[in-house]
Amino acid sequence: MKSPNGIFIAALIAAGCGNAYAEDPVFITNHAVEDVCRIMIAPARTEKWTNIIGNLNGCLPAGYNYASPWRKSWRRNEISDIRIVYRNEEGTVSYESVRLTPGMMINIRDSSVDVDNSFAVNWNSVPAVGSTAELALYMRNETGKLKKYIPVRYTGGFRAASIEAVDKTGVATVTEFQVSKTGRETRVVYIPEYYPGARIVHAVKNNLQHLLQRDDLAILKAAEPIVEKALKQPTLLQKELYLHDAIVGMAKYRPVDFSEQSSDFLARERTAAGVLLDGKANCQGFTDAFYLLGSLAGLNVGYWTGETSENHAWNTVTIDGLTYFVDITVNQFGFIWNNVRYFSHIYFNSPREIMEVNRKWDKNYEAGLKIAEKTDGNYFYTTPEYEQTDGKKFGIYYSSAEEGLRAIAAQLKGERLHMANFMTPYDPKYAEVKSATARIAEYIDSHSGGDADLNYKIQIKSDPEWKYMFFTVYR
Repeated sequence: MKSPNGIFIAALIAAGCGNAYAEDPVFITNHAVEDVCRIMIAPARTEKWTNIIGNLNGCLPAGYNYASPWRKSWRRNEISDIRIVYRNEEGTVSYESVRLTPGMMINIRDSSVDVDNSFAVNWNSVPAVGSTAELALYMRNETGKLKKYIPVRYTGGFRAASIEAVDKTGVATVTEFQVSKTGRETRVVYIPEYYPGARIVHAVKNNLQHLLQRDDLAILKAAEPIVEKALKQPTLLQKELYLHDAIVGMAKYRPVDFSEQSSDFLARERTAAGVLLDGKANCQGFTDAFYLLGSLAGLNVGYWTGETSENHAWNTVTIDGLTYFVDITVNQFGFIWNNVRYFSHIYFNSPREIMEVNRKWDKNYEAGLKIAEKTDGNYFYTTPEYEQTDGKKFGIYYSSAEEGLRAIAAQLKGERLHMANFMTPYDPKYAEVKSATARIAEYIDSHSGGDADLNYKIQIKSDPEWKYMFFTVYR
């Protein structure tokens, strides 16, 4: 089924809700290609089998999950045997001498089964969550540690949908098990599947690279030389800009057709692999790639989601306690001139006043973050760091469109201009290319009396609600 922000989540069958708390259920995930029709458990070497999915009245489909309620006849830590019967009745596998524990996880795979007893939850240590803001803070902390399962104790009647619980984190998809419900409290366990960027950053920071799978190692290998070059930039903003432009330059936007890969939550285009290995990605892929590269370069980067004309993903960057937004997907849509590709930077460390013109999100998820409200010295167009070390430039801010066009005309006349990005307050008089070009020509003619055709082009992006206009002049 499809989640509210365009990410598919695994379907599941939750445990029945009781009137009082009991032992945690036994969690079951079917990772096999085939359906599983019987999961038999018996005290060790007794052959007294009980089918713990018998109340399904059918088989557990491939890709589905189930929570079998803890049975009164079971004893905690009892040594038991497990037998898995697939739909074809021939593919039967056994797992002997299992320690039966409330909250244990039985992972069923093709012709094999493994058991994880670490899922047992001490619910007394799980904080109560009674609002979206509390949930956002808790989940940001837990997913940041790359927890393989996350228990949540919902209180006061509050209960989030599964994908909303992990929204704006490094989780690509999540499986939910409702453990119990009594009164106004609901206990839920979430099993997240993380983006490659989140997995790799966690591994590098904790010296666990040896645990990365082959695909993640390939992504890390592609990322390392880019990060190495970024680290040579002298300032934090220049590091960030280098990574931004590197990502935009190495991959093209490719929307993912969810009907093509409805069961593939981590298709390569939706992850850093699409950017770093394949050269094509959707917004999730660009977001994951910037999280990976930025985090490895020492930036404080996060994941974010919201709505434009459709569901969308982008990043946050926190600098000196203020959180800004970076949307590499949209910044990719620039232009080509003389076979050179130029990028937009409108959404480079953008504050709320820029983002909220055409994006919206649930403000409750801002809990624990201080969002930058106005443009400041970290925004691409208003930073004092005009020059960048590799010859590129940040944008520049002029107090009026007249001032900006006059400055550009002077550079064009002196033939010093290759490309310039500048921002001015919104002025409807110069919101169109024709009127801006005519004004530049007037400035040049008034000083030289000569021909103002200096073979340049101009692009303007404006919106009255932005209160700003963004000019790019190049030749």
